[in-house]
Amino acid sequence: AWTRACLDEWRRIPASAVSRAQQLGERILDLQQLAMDWYLHDTAMRGQRLADCAAGLAGLRTLPSSTALADSVCAELVQRCGFHRAVLSKVESRSWKPLILHNRGGNENQPWFADWINQRVPLTDTAPEAEMLSRRRPTLVYDTADAPVYRPLIVAAGQSRSYALAPLVVGDDVVGFLHTDHHPLSRRVDESDRDVLWAFADGFSHIYER
Repeated sequence: AWTRACLDEWRRIPASAVSRAQQLGERILDLQQLAMDWYLHDTAMRGQRLADCAAGLAGLRTLPSSTALADSVCAELVQRCGFHRAVLSKVESRSWKPLILHNRGGNENQPWFADWINQRVPLTDTAPEAEMLSRRRPTLVYDTADAPVYRPLIVAAGQSRSYALAPLVVGDDVVGFLHTDHHPLSRRVDESDRDVLWAFADGFSHIYER
């Protein structure tokens, strides 16, 4: 947006204002270089997170049972993939039930979450979780204040401002969800978070099915 604004201003500079045009041209070049540097940094960070995701999945493959997998998945997702919090839930009869929470720092004994373990959360038609049943693709809730999320759990109890969500698909069925966010940081989730979560959820689904 800044580059576009500078270009618009540069086009309006009269031909006689050579010095002003030169200064603004240099600023435009600096902004373009900054944008390129940020793109390269973001690409490198995404590549590193995906590599860490693959390492986490490799560790899960060594676990002996589906119970051990379920117990470990949220910890691997947080420790390896750059999230601050992850929740594993199971899908059951047009509802989902939170099962396991892992916070960065390993403090899993959260009173707010204990009250929700194995409690049914309805899959209303407009909920972001409901579209996972048909689309079977990850999604982002960029702002929970402006989305049809289940507010008693996600906002009032969990205090999530923004989250990424991916389905766990076994065979032809969505059997669970992975929710991730950056709470308690103010940072919102983005497309990179969605892509990393999807890579992890897809890999975990195949391991769990095997």
